Amino acid sequence: MEAYPYYLAMGMSAAEFWDQDAALVRAYRKASEIDRERRNFEMWMSGRYYYDALCAASPLFRTSFSRATIKPEPYMEKPYPISEAQARREKEAEERAAFNRLLADMERTSRETMKKRREAREEEASTDNGGH
Repeated sequence: MEAYPYYLAMGMSAAEFWDQDAALVRAYRKASEIDRERRNFEMWMSGRYYYDALCAASPLFRTSFSRATIKPEPYMEKPYPISEAQARREKEAEERAAFNRLLADMERTSRETMKKRREAREEEASTDNGGH
């Protein structure tokens, strides 16, 4: 039987192949498919990381006619998200951080504006009082 070595290669024992329920064969086949997909994804991610690392370092490989120091791009700070849920969480966190930066800038600008107005009023009051 041609299928027998195929399932042995998946890790199925002879007793499981010959004596167990046929559903076990389907489960081994599905597990093998999942394992192949996982390994394929891992190899793809490895290639993606190598590619990004080379792209980040590529400025070092360029010939420059200027005397300026060539610096590589920084490498990624964190790994790629591997699920849609993780990608969504990271995007939400980035949006929250951007909003918080914008809010902090607005608060800083407001404080600076209020300080300038207060100083202008104080200077105006000082001028109205004859410089005293």
